Amino acid sequence: MFRLACLFLCCIALSVPLEAASFVKQAQARKRADRAEFLNTYKTEKKASYKTYNKALAKMIKSCAKSGLVERGTELLEELKLNDPKFEDIKELEAALDEAEPKENEKKLKSIEKDYDKAQKRYAKVLLPFTAELITKQLYGLAYDNIQQIIYCDPDNKKIRSYIGHTYNRKSKTWMNEYADELLKKEGLIWDDKLGWALHKKIDEYTKDNHYDYTDETWGSLEELNKKHSTLKNPWPIETQHYEIYAACDLHIGIQAANELESLYQAWIRDFVGFFGNLAMERLFDRTASPSKLKVYIFSNKEDFLEYARKKKIFDPILAESVGFYSKKLTSSQFYLSEDWIQTLWHEVTHQLFGENCNQGGTKRTALAEGLAVYMEFGRVVDGRIIINIDENNDIQRLRPVIEGGKLPKFYEIWNLTREQFHGTHRGLNYSLGGLCVFFLMQYDDGKYALDFIDFVTDSHSFPKEGAEIHDFLGISKAQLEQQFKQWVDEQF
Repeated sequence: MFRLACLFLCCIALSVPLEAASFVKQAQARKRADRAEFLNTYKTEKKASYKTYNKALAKMIKSCAKSGLVERGTELLEELKLNDPKFEDIKELEAALDEAEPKENEKKLKSIEKDYDKAQKRYAKVLLPFTAELITKQLYGLAYDNIQQIIYCDPDNKKIRSYIGHTYNRKSKTWMNEYADELLKKEGLIWDDKLGWALHKKIDEYTKDNHYDYTDETWGSLEELNKKHSTLKNPWPIETQHYEIYAACDLHIGIQAANELESLYQAWIRDFVGFFGNLAMERLFDRTASPSKLKVYIFSNKEDFLEYARKKKIFDPILAESVGFYSKKLTSSQFYLSEDWIQTLWHEVTHQLFGENCNQGGTKRTALAEGLAVYMEFGRVVDGRIIINIDENNDIQRLRPVIEGGKLPKFYEIWNLTREQFHGTHRGLNYSLGGLCVFFLMQYDDGKYALDFIDFVTDSHSFPKEGAEIHDFLGISKAQLEQQFKQWVDEQF
């Protein structure tokens, strides 16, 4: 009887994870089916409207080339490439601009700008109903992309500005969210990409020899003020909508970090807003300051960086080889200035964004956690549009000799590495391989698996020890995943 009871309990214990995995697999299949038909229609219709807009741009570029407006034509061509890197006439347009003789033609430029404004507003109008449908279907990331595109094409679109909580501030003559608008009204401060938080009424008075120190409300030369704030005892405190930054370095570095961090937040929230459940829409289009801001410390040199780690009793020999780290214990990220400090900033704060925005504090899957950080680290935001390009990611490009030499491990050999294996002998290589896996899952076949993968990321952070495998979320077998991974890598390299 005792043996039968034990056997019965063992069967229950074994069946729980199987049932959980099966449930997730079925639920994900239903979710995938529900959105598949809509997404196919949406992508087809959006591609058609995008093609119309890009053809209008191509026509303007040709006109610029004929009129000698090479600079404006080049700007329009860059936008076209961002919209559609595979646009059929790109080489022809490049050749036309290369052969054109630069001239000044103010009358023609005004005519082209008028056409450009019309094309943009026409495209923005087309995107509005698409966006409403995406929000209804809870496809918030795609809705976010559309809204950024609408704002880029039609900056004064009152309907969209109102929807995302922007108001027009008459003092600064710009659109602002509630957080920035309130700071300007209450404290007279406005964010400037080069000056940081500056007094709006006196912004024209700022020079290298005359700069406002908002920490003690005094004026002085920037050189003197930077010396005053060069240590962690008295750093530059730079508060943004989502971060508290303490910069023990020159102010312009702290400001650059603040700009980069807000861009990172944009890129991260666009994909992983699902972490916030019912609050997803509210967090996606943030209007006010975050309820709990992320803390980031920046040091001008390695010595101060390591001294800080020792003082906080979190020093580890591995830090001596690092330029930055995120500490769960301190709930903050720390960096010192190095050649690639911006990429380190994106990498480590990606860990922080995941770690401090989910109840479990992160995922137990090391290749996933580090792969996500590598995927994000060379990202950038241009006119609200998020660009994460595999060709621009140096960590991924370092894999070229491995791939060309036929030594690339299989997907699951990378994916299933334990923490000890991942951080063992081939640690540097494993970071790049984890990033490659995430690029594949996000960008294979024009993002075919991206939404299912994002669901998996959310699930693996919420239930780090349970849930279905990645192939179950994608609706394919392990063998199919391995085959598609190899095929995709071959195409990329």
